[in-house]
Amino acid sequence: MSEPGHDTGSGSILIVEGDPEIGALIRSTLHAAGYSTRMAAAGAEALQAIALYWPALIILDENLPEVDGDELMDVLNEWDIAPPVLVITGDPHGEEWAEEIGAAAFLAKPFEVEQLLDRVRASTA
Repeated sequence: MSEPGHDTGSGSILIVEGDPEIGALIRSTLHAAGYSTRMAAAGAEALQAIALYWPALIILDENLPEVDGDELMDVLNEWDIAPPVLVITGDPHGEEWAEEIGAAAFLAKPFEVEQLLDRVRASTA
């Protein structure tokens, strides 16, 4: 995939979550806090959304169908500039993976709503 145009962003947060219930919870929490969001349930869908809308933040689950979190980050790292990434995962090695990929922040599942909002605020400041 070619590098996207960086001026197309809407300032929204892209939620890349393979579990629809968790994705809906994150989305409703962020909407209630005044954030604009977009959803992607798989890595390939996320790459298309990033290229089209250039989000202000990507909330990323490591385990995704089609293109997983590692592959998605490989593509993002090929681009000169990439949006910050907040990794949210239940994987016991998730924090280590988040550090390896250069994520702006990490949040372990299960999480509290305030923890999510704190990480989003810090990552978009």
